[in-house]
This record gives sequence, structure tokens and C-alpha cells, in this order.
Amino acid sequence: AGQYVLRLTVFDGEFSSFDEVVIDVLAALPSSGRFVDVTLVAACSDYDPAARVCGGGTGFATPGFAEMQSDVAPGDIIFIRGGTYREALHMTRSGTPGSPITWQAMPGEVVTFDGADSFKDGEEYGPLWFDHVDYVVVDGVRSVNSVGFGRLVGAHHNVVRNCDFENTRLGLGSESKRGGLYVTHSSYNRFEGNLFAIGTDSLSLVRSDYNVIEGNTFRDAGHTTLALKCSSFNVVRGNTLSNTTQKTMELYDCEGATMRWHGNDDFRQDAVIVNAAQHNLVEDNRFEL
Repeated sequence: AGQYVLRLTVFDGEFSSFDEVVIDVLAALPSSGRFVDVTLVAACSDYDPAARVCGGGTGFATPGFAEMQSDVAPGDIIFIRGGTYREALHMTRSGTPGSPITWQAMPGEVVTFDGADSFKDGEEYGPLWFDHVDYVVVDGVRSVNSVGFGRLVGAHHNVVRNCDFENTRLGLGSESKRGGLYVTHSSYNRFEGNLFAIGTDSLSLVRSDYNVIEGNTFRDAGHTTLALKCSSFNVVRGNTLSNTTQKTMELYDCEGATMRWHGNDDFRQDAVIVNAAQHNLVEDNRFEL
């Protein structure tokens, strides 16, 4: 699997010319394993990935995430089939070092969370919720029209990569903390190759250390595209950031309003945290108008 360039060169002894063709080779469709397929009406253990139906196959499939979540174990790869999902992905089970749990968009298919929100204590957040989990990977999904992009709460050693987070329904006029991907008290995570567009605080780290934010594109936010608050020893490298509305990036300590915000869940507190945004590496990024 991968992308390949075929170049054809013609030379007549004096002059030469060439043309190129880009060929995308998709990975073979897995014939067994675990699948979430929004087109199904019920779970089954004889799922046929080629036909996307129950019967005649050997895969285990569910129509939604909650049912699959209750059955996953370290090392599992769950392929999410193309389609539009209204249910949030609430992750409550952890992988282990070397055996993460991976939620992977099926190669060549578009997986879209559209208007999907997670809820806790009457408050709504975005579709991805890493709920005190470690060693979990989310790869290649798209989120649009949700209140935000999601949360990592007490979550460590996780990876969010190749995802598109776009269009919080709060709009660019809002500065709400919930209109982005909110990372609180979570360390050693990686955010790689994602698009963050039209959020509020599109990606925020709060009291979160030793994370890597690399190769992402940040475009327009009601408040800031990237914020590191009372967070240290993080790496911000090779990203492209632009914001025609407000700020592209901010790095500072935590005010009381940040620490007592309901999105911090059991980490909520009233104390201001100072002298805690230190030793962050910001390099090789591109800041655009």
C-alpha cells in the first residue's frame, strides 16, 4: 500500500521529455477482524467486509461504537467503515505498550462524525473522548458540525493522527473551551498529521506534559488555534498555523477559570497554577497570515 510515481521519459538523442502518473495502491481489504459499520442493523460474528453484510464472513462487526468498545482488548485494530456516524467514540478501554487499541478508518473510505457529541453531567463535548485510557490510537477519521472536536482526560501514551477536525457549530464568534480538542492532565500523547479548522480553541493542552504536536495544519479559530496552558516539556514541531480571526498560538499558565472548568472532570480545582509552562520546544513551524 502507498502512493507511487511512475515517470516515463522519452529521449531522441538530443532532447528529452517526461510525464508522471501518480498511482495510489490501497491496502488489501481485511477479510476478518473487528469492524464498526454504520450500515448494519445489529452486531454479528459472520461479517463479510467485501459485501458489508452479515453472513458468509468471519469478521465481528457492530453498527456502533459502544457495543464494540465493551469487547476490545489490547492489540485489537477496529476498522471503521465509510459512512456518517452520529454516535461519539467514547474510549474507556486501554491498550498496553506495544499493543495499542487502534480505531482505524478503513483505508480508501471516508469516516465522518457529523454532529456527533459526547455528554457528561449535562455538558456536551466533541465526538472523540479518551476517558482515562492509555495506548489508544485514532487514525483517519473526520469530524464536522459537532460542538467541538473531543477531549483527552487523564489519558496517556495515545495517538491522534491523520484526522480532520472541522467546523465547530459554535462558530468563529465563540471563545468557548469546548469547541476544539481539549487535552487535560494527559501526557506522552502524539498529535500527528491532523487538520484543525474553524474551532474555538482548536487544540488546547491543560496541565499536560511531554506531548508531541507535529505535522498538523491549524486554520482559523474563534480564539486560538493552539494553546499550551500550564503544560511543560511538550514539542510543537513542523506545523502550519494561520488564523484570520484571533491568535495562532499561546503559551501561558492556568487561570482559575481554566482549572475549574467542567471539562476537566475529576481534575477540577479552584487554584491558579503558575510557573508551570516551561521547557516547551517550538521549532520548524510555519505561521501564516
